[in-house]
Amino acid sequence: MANLTPSFLNDVEKAIKHMQSIGTVPSIQRLEVMMKGGHGAADSDMIRQATEELLEQKRIQSLPLDQPDTAS
Repeated sequence: MANLTPSFLNDVEKAIKHMQSIGTVPSIQRLEVMMKGGHGAADSDMIRQATEELLEQKRIQSLPLDQPDTAS
């Protein structure tokens, strides 16, 4: 289990909300691409774990899609 810092959770939340604000459906794969710039170690498992934590904390309304073809 990865160590999810408050900063990383905040960054994942901001990325999801940014995608929604521009009309893009959030996905694990898109988040992974976006997060690699600021968090080189952000793999899909770490992002999945972060989104589950954000959902549990009611900071997001639903989990992002998890489909490999949404990365492009």
